[in-house]
Amino acid sequence: MKQFKDYNNIFCDSKEALEWLYKNGLSKDALVRTSSPSLLFDKGHYNINHVERRWSVGDFQLFQTSINDFVKDIYTATYCVDGVSREQSLAVSIAALVFHIKLYKAACLTELDLVEPRLIVRVDGVGGPNGNNMNSPWESLLSVNKNIKTITYRLKSNKWSILTTQGLSWISRYRIAGIGTAIFRLSVKMWRYIPNFFIKKEVIILFENELVIETAASLALKGVALKYAESLPENNINNVDLLITPILSAIRPIVQRRLSNWITPGLIKTCEKILYNDILEKTREVRHWRSRFDPYFNKVNKCNKKVVVLSNTLLNNKGIAVAECCRENKIPIISTQHGVTYEICSTHDEMSVIHEINLSNKLIVYNDEAKTYAENSGFNNSNAYVVGISSRHRHTKLKDIIKHHHAPPIVFVSTNLYRGNLNLFSTWNTDFDRAKEECALVELVFSKLPYAVRYKIYPEENRRYADRDPVLDLVDLHKNIELYDTKIDMRYLISQHRVCVTTKATSTLSWLVMSGKPVVFINSKKDMPLTLDANKYFSKGLFLFDDDDDGFYENIKEFLSQPIEIIEKQWEKKGKDRALMIKRFFSSFPSGAGRRAADMIYSDYLK
Repeated sequence: MKQFKDYNNIFCDSKEALEWLYKNGLSKDALVRTSSPSLLFDKGHYNINHVERRWSVGDFQLFQTSINDFVKDIYTATYCVDGVSREQSLAVSIAALVFHIKLYKAACLTELDLVEPRLIVRVDGVGGPNGNNMNSPWESLLSVNKNIKTITYRLKSNKWSILTTQGLSWISRYRIAGIGTAIFRLSVKMWRYIPNFFIKKEVIILFENELVIETAASLALKGVALKYAESLPENNINNVDLLITPILSAIRPIVQRRLSNWITPGLIKTCEKILYNDILEKTREVRHWRSRFDPYFNKVNKCNKKVVVLSNTLLNNKGIAVAECCRENKIPIISTQHGVTYEICSTHDEMSVIHEINLSNKLIVYNDEAKTYAENSGFNNSNAYVVGISSRHRHTKLKDIIKHHHAPPIVFVSTNLYRGNLNLFSTWNTDFDRAKEECALVELVFSKLPYAVRYKIYPEENRRYADRDPVLDLVDLHKNIELYDTKIDMRYLISQHRVCVTTKATSTLSWLVMSGKPVVFINSKKDMPLTLDANKYFSKGLFLFDDDDDGFYENIKEFLSQPIEIIEKQWEKKGKDRALMIKRFFSSFPSGAGRRAADMIYSDYLK
């Protein structure tokens, strides 16, 4: 078969699919344009071209740091349209934010891509809970090109797993979850069987997280009923698109300016159309959820009882719909901080529009730094209340009854989650750059240590690429590095190790810090770096290494090569500085977050 012999320029992100193409006539000289780290690491065998090579660090930085201002302009213009609610304005703005994932890829194309023959290779396979997101949007971006051909290859290597607690003992799980989780689960079950006319105070749970569970458990002990939000089958909605035309007219000049700065002129109309379709799809999805929750919250509002909605992040289609229902029915919403990130990460502003505070009457946060950031996000309509970090974070400090003598003393907790076609940015690195930096740590640091090291993968649930991460192939080559690729959350494993190493300013760091174990933090200056203020405190409270320092790899290798006892003693000497760091950036109170949050909710909304 020679069906692909006429194509010399293709888009492909799968090594398996590419091998199949070669067997079916594709020339080995054909230019293969890809974002796949696996293909790019193996390019010696193919004519591989990094499709994202146009993104220098400077360009990427300018692109990423300008997203928030663009989204704010979209929000302001949308909110000024008659009849558009705050929730609808946020939905449009979030669609504009997420569109940048496609705009980033569009910026990799040239005018020639719009007219010359191109082969687009898609893959079909298991992608995780959110479905198959392994394919870049080349087909829609190049829709004006009459000389494109799209084929779909079904993956044979199609194994994929998601986050699990399988294999963990109930003791290990209970050690982290604590009695509060048991109280929460039992209370929710109990209140299912109690008639509504007995209920005078009720908390409706929309989305859970550690602090939601802990707060709800404390409210249950005060006699408050706990129930999950209920949705009904979708009702027919008429005229859902009436406001779209004035919205698009209002934002068009803002959109066109943004597009003209980043993509070739021939793509502007196509990208406009893609964004407007994304906005239409998102507003329709919000209306879909609105129709399902309206009857429920209307009924709740008519009951003779005090009600509060308690939820984790709200800035998804379902949460936006519920927030609109609650506002119209005068039902307060309390949201909780999702994790320690925005108060320590200097490149997190692009995501201000999806901050928890934007749709709630009150946001419960861990620390004063988080409160300040939230209240200055630019989209908020309320304030934050500081209660401290969740008890689950603190439980990582408890010893595990089960002994783990086989576990390596040092664990590298990887936060290397590729963007693919799913993630937003907070970085000035391509996925290929991320893979190269991760490989450098493995090769130049961990493989050189006189100890066994565990490489703990990030528990990625939604698949970014079809092929195996090349970093893992490198890890397999080194006898002193144990690959831990079971997708179990790190919180359950911390007690097995003596020293934890991680990188990037993510919420993973909070679990490690609160465990009390020595933490070596690698501050990646191009990928979710620390704020200057956090850097100052972390350099005193943790073992911090900036990855742009001269001799970085040698310095961290020498540090980790010390006897573990020496590292632990040095860690103890940082105790006072670490306490100051924790109070400012992790938890303003030593304990009692759920109780403190429950007292506030009860006093302000349920008394």
